[in-house]
Amino acid sequence: MPNELVLEPLFLFFGLLFTATISASLFRLLRVPYTVGLLVVGIALSALTEWFPTLAALNTVTLSSDLILYVILPTLIFEAAINIDAKMLLKNLAPIMLLAVLGVLISAIIIAASLYSLDILPLGAALIFGALISATDPVAVIALFKELKANKRLTLLMDGESLFNDATAIVLFTVLVGMVGSGATLASADLWGALGQFVFTFFGGVLFGGFMGLAMVLLLKFSRQDRFAQRTQMIIMAYMTFIIADHFLHLSGVMAVLVAGIIVSLNRHRIMDERRWENINIFWEYATFVANSFIFLMMGMTENKLFENLNHLFHILPILTVTAFVVIAARAVIIYGLVPVSNKLGMAEHINKGMQTVMFWGGLRGAVPIALMLALPEGMPGRELIFEMVLAMILVTLLMQGTTTGQLLHHFRLAGDEEEAPKQVSAQSV
Repeated sequence: MPNELVLEPLFLFFGLLFTATISASLFRLLRVPYTVGLLVVGIALSALTEWFPTLAALNTVTLSSDLILYVILPTLIFEAAINIDAKMLLKNLAPIMLLAVLGVLISAIIIAASLYSLDILPLGAALIFGALISATDPVAVIALFKELKANKRLTLLMDGESLFNDATAIVLFTVLVGMVGSGATLASADLWGALGQFVFTFFGGVLFGGFMGLAMVLLLKFSRQDRFAQRTQMIIMAYMTFIIADHFLHLSGVMAVLVAGIIVSLNRHRIMDERRWENINIFWEYATFVANSFIFLMMGMTENKLFENLNHLFHILPILTVTAFVVIAARAVIIYGLVPVSNKLGMAEHINKGMQTVMFWGGLRGAVPIALMLALPEGMPGRELIFEMVLAMILVTLLMQGTTTGQLLHHFRLAGDEEEAPKQVSAQSV
């Protein structure tokens, strides 16, 4: 007899994957970012379980911090790393790092100070929320960028910032949770020690990622005659890099996988021919599609928790509205505050106002804030409210900003033919 413990998860897996594929095709026809559409589909599926008992099994599908961090995130990070233009990344590394490190710190402080001063959250909880919600996730926007053939540099700036600020937010969140968990107040906390821990975790991940990247190159070079072995080794090394860095060495797994992936990409001609590399890219793009499909569907199913008690939602709506305003305002401060500094210092090629506006409005929130939210310790003051605030922010940014960023691209002439886009961009420089 079939084992229900096996059949039900398989049925759910393939059912959700089939739903994702149909939805993706439909939303592309409607010119709506498919990840945003999947979020709505996920909300609808969760709501339907109350009306159709046969769908009740969907309630067993839940997100967890470990699922996002150890199963989904390594795929997304590694695929982005091997496809990123390393030379262009180096040319734009200064403004990207300025936004991804200093920008996240400033954003977290602005958000925390605002929510604490308005007596919405205790100081420790406000700082933690500021840290986890400052990580941007432009997956929906980047997918739209590809469809519209958006300016390559703008795409790299947003993708690069997201990759690095995920690492910053995770490290900052971990440091702050440790401080709050130990009972330390901000006045009594060892801020220099916390800063040292942050630097060690972040740059330790860079060094470990460099080591694993070189090891991966040697391994893939050794197996260059066997394409299946190479592909399998790449998967194993990508995941092992994240798991060892994050879980065993307590370093930044995001930075480790990012650096390892870039090193592999830079050495790809030594380990395989161009045709095989293209096939590898197709494989990782497919893996990313599957990962994004599940994460956004499941995020939508999680979002439905926000609507389970409408009376409570109505009661906290003013708090959620203020939070949305504060988070979006903090994003505006770091973009319109730090990018001009980069421009004036000549840290990279000028980033014009059009690009700045798209970078500001395209700063969506997604998987990483959900993962960190789910990792909050039980009993922490303000934990339940943080859950609701994170869910609300993801909903607002994806549905409001994610669906209108394409219009901004057209307005600033940052979409269209890739050869023409840079010329159009330069005309917008200020």
